[in-house]
This record gives sequence, C-alpha cells and structure tokens, in this order.
Amino acid sequence: MHSRPLTIKTMNSQYQKITCKDLSTKMGVSIKTAERYLKDIKEEFKIKIVLEYHIQLYFKTDAKLLAN
Repeated sequence: MHSRPLTIKTMNSQYQKITCKDLSTKMGVSIKTAERYLKDIKEEFKIKIVLEYHIQLYFKTDAKLLAN
C-alpha cells in the first residue's frame, strides 16, 4: 500500500494575490483608485499578478498597514 506524502499548504501573507476589492478594503480607497494602484504597480514591476509583497514594496510600507 502506497501512501501519499503529506503536503502542508502554508502561504505567507506576503505572497497572496491582491485584488482590487482586497486593496480597496485594506487601504480604505475606492475600487477605482485601487484599480489605478494595481495598474501602476503592474507597470512598475512589469508583472501580471500583484502580490501583497509588491504592494508593500510600491508603497514602502510594513505588513501592519495591510494586515486584516
């Protein structure tokens, strides 16, 4: 009998994908402003998916600002 190895799925919050709604809620800005921020961040870092890590770098903040 073969058993599958256990996989532990842990994801550091820095590496979670950020959506417009997430950013809007966490920063207290409108969806439109959040969309503009995400667009700017994608252009700045030349990426397609924005992670919380990118938000922190872009705004030069610590994790406390974006913490739930």
